[in-house]
Amino acid sequence: MGGDAANPELSTQVREILAALIAQTPEILEKLRRERDGLQQQMDRWQEAERPRPQAESLLPPPGPTSGDQQRTPQEAAKAKEEWAELAARVRWLDHLLA
Repeated sequence: MGGDAANPELSTQVREILAALIAQTPEILEKLRRERDGLQQQMDRWQEAERPRPQAESLLPPPGPTSGDQQRTPQEAAKAKEEWAELAARVRWLDHLLA
């Protein structure tokens, strides 16, 4: 690099920063995996709560306060779809980073 000779102190600092980042990469990847797994679990729970249930099962109380679009206002349903899309986008982004 041409800048190394002009400013060796900066070059040393950059190398130290890169070395520190590389050393932390496994921990960073593990945190990303845990975040992705948590988001996927949240999506799975939402999906389970939203699934149509057989007649006998529908006599039971719903699994969560927001289950089923018939119990939501149109605004609540739209917000839930938006939240779902955001979660799905974050999971896809994390999948891409971890690939």
